[in-house]
Amino acid sequence: MVARRQKKVMKRVDTQHKLVSDMFPEKFRDRLYKLGDGSDAASDTMSVGGSEWATSITPGFKSSRPIADLFLDTTVIFIDIAGFTAWSSARKPTQVFMLLERLYSSFDKLCHRYGVFKVETVGDCFVGVCGLPEPRKDHAVRCAKFAREALAITPRLLAKLEITMGPDTSDLSVRIGMHSGQVTAGVLRGERSRFQLFGDTVNVASRMETSGLREHIQVSATTAAQLTEHGRKKWLKQRGEIAIPGKGMMKTYWLETKAESEARHKKLNMANSEHGHGKASSVSFNDEFANLDSSTHSGASSESFFDDDIDDFDQLDQSGKNAAGLSKTQRLIEWNVEVLKGLLKQVVAARKHETTNLEPFVQMEKKFQRGMSEDKTVLEEFVEIISLPTVSLKDLRKRKDPNDILLPTDVVDQLRSVVSAIASCYDMDVPFHNFEHASHVTASVAKLLSRITTSDSTQQTSGPQDLHTEDIAGHSYGITSDPLTQFAVVFSAIIHDAGHYGVPNAQLVAENDPMVTKYKGKSMAEQNSVDIVWDLLMKPEYASLRTCIYSTDEEMRRFRQLLVNVVMATDIADKELGALRKARWNVAFDKTENEMLSSDLDRNRKATIVIEHLIQASDVSHTMQHWQVYIKWNEKFFAECYKAWQEGRAEKDPSLSWYEGEIGFFDFYIIPLAKKLDSCGVFGVSSHEYLNYAIANRDEWKQKGESIVAGYLKKYRIKKTNTEEDI
Repeated sequence: MVARRQKKVMKRVDTQHKLVSDMFPEKFRDRLYKLGDGSDAASDTMSVGGSEWATSITPGFKSSRPIADLFLDTTVIFIDIAGFTAWSSARKPTQVFMLLERLYSSFDKLCHRYGVFKVETVGDCFVGVCGLPEPRKDHAVRCAKFAREALAITPRLLAKLEITMGPDTSDLSVRIGMHSGQVTAGVLRGERSRFQLFGDTVNVASRMETSGLREHIQVSATTAAQLTEHGRKKWLKQRGEIAIPGKGMMKTYWLETKAESEARHKKLNMANSEHGHGKASSVSFNDEFANLDSSTHSGASSESFFDDDIDDFDQLDQSGKNAAGLSKTQRLIEWNVEVLKGLLKQVVAARKHETTNLEPFVQMEKKFQRGMSEDKTVLEEFVEIISLPTVSLKDLRKRKDPNDILLPTDVVDQLRSVVSAIASCYDMDVPFHNFEHASHVTASVAKLLSRITTSDSTQQTSGPQDLHTEDIAGHSYGITSDPLTQFAVVFSAIIHDAGHYGVPNAQLVAENDPMVTKYKGKSMAEQNSVDIVWDLLMKPEYASLRTCIYSTDEEMRRFRQLLVNVVMATDIADKELGALRKARWNVAFDKTENEMLSSDLDRNRKATIVIEHLIQASDVSHTMQHWQVYIKWNEKFFAECYKAWQEGRAEKDPSLSWYEGEIGFFDFYIIPLAKKLDSCGVFGVSSHEYLNYAIANRDEWKQKGESIVAGYLKKYRIKKTNTEEDI
């Protein structure tokens, strides 16, 4: 027992030592340890290089001297993830931290490689320094190599992460700034003591980053001089004088990226070969990075690090290994597959019996299909209340852990094939209603569903042990206890605009499109999406996938009904459907009327209407996310509407009313919808987040919208003119 206790103590000590080692340079860490054991006598000094000079005693720490040094020759680097704040507004909190951890882990390895010390990370900004705690003359060169490598690996890493993080992840990039000079470095003691840098060098380095550009490395004239002195003048390209807040005009330089270096050497190789010089140059691209002295932590080439170390820390599934070589659409397909795989595992884990005999299953499907009347439209299948299953707490506890479920290879292959086929149903020439939009909507649905799950799992741990699932699920009204419902809602988000023409239903009516007759002039685009994908899913080659999605007639009917209701809910232009939905919401959440309703009926009504509002909010989620996300999709929708008008498929020029229309859209649809999400009490803090963003975006649009529309008009009117000239 003593030995076991001792082992635990030693393990704790090792963990604490590692934490301290990660936070403080060795030189400062050792001085902290001396303070801890009392061996460091109280002194009023601060060291510079190796000498000491007097300074004031730090208040509150009179028994010991400050732990601080002045370093005369350093280079400080700031790396900011451009677009991160907007990206994170559409993500779960866990995804935000996962991306930062993986990206910063790669930077940590580069720090170790090039002798750069990571000072801190402030949100999405990474701060490092070279030249301390051990002084070195080549601090600027090492920091530059670190910066170039960080810039080079980031796109590949983000492309991989898009498989698990979803849309727009690969659109993120880094912006880097560097400045050289003296800094004061030390441990700022007190609660949560931290190693910090102080001085004008830090301030200027930060300004180099903020005044720079995405996918660029901006360095000060001081750093440029250091690089020139160490034979790296060819890495520099003068930017000129720019205004730096608090500093006035400063001359700055762009640091050549690795890609630019490769292109330069390739061009030089070709030139020398043409003149018969044989070798390209006396110093090759790899030589520039290999010239590290013997104190370098690693002797491997940068290519070796890029190929091996990144893969070591970035342990993605096999589907993501070659993500960097995939197109954006292919990466979105893989992400959607990963999302559906996770939900499908939950469906299988909740199922009591597996489908082993396909014949009865096939007969069941045929009977169901025969029961679907050809004269009955998708919209006519819509029901006001969908019955979700109730599950006892006992059965809930018997469910398998989804993480233990291994989906058959043929099921995963079929799932990927189905998602790929769905993606191909979207017209890439449609600016807004395309597969990227469907994936963005899916990301919002997944986020909101996760908020329900999080809220309910908290309630389950504290409630009585004999509660019925409808009570366990609490305010989710049974949504979280039925994995099939969650799968169906997410699947509906992926398919909801499949086959979209890039024009509204009203235009299809005006053009007398064949769909108008087929769908009786109501919700043509939405009904067409359901029909297209249902016919696709019912193909014989996807039988194994379907046995995973549903195994009984009741499950198949519920899956179909959810698809119908959810996709139909995305038609917000139909006034009749809108009025019906509003009335159902009032019945479901009006407390006075609610008191007279049956518990099961009430629960199912609430579940149905909540699901429909979830997809509605997700369909316009860009309006309830960061301003940059909103503007990105607002421009895409404008481009789609303006394109339709240019092609004679719209009655009016959309630019004439776009500014006022957006304000009205916020006032009469978006903000009321966000308030409904908040009032129903289902989505936790996400509903507050959506409402806050909606209000903020509305206010900012009111201030900037007119000039933004003018910019749109200039851009797309020019496109039209250029196209006509080409013809």
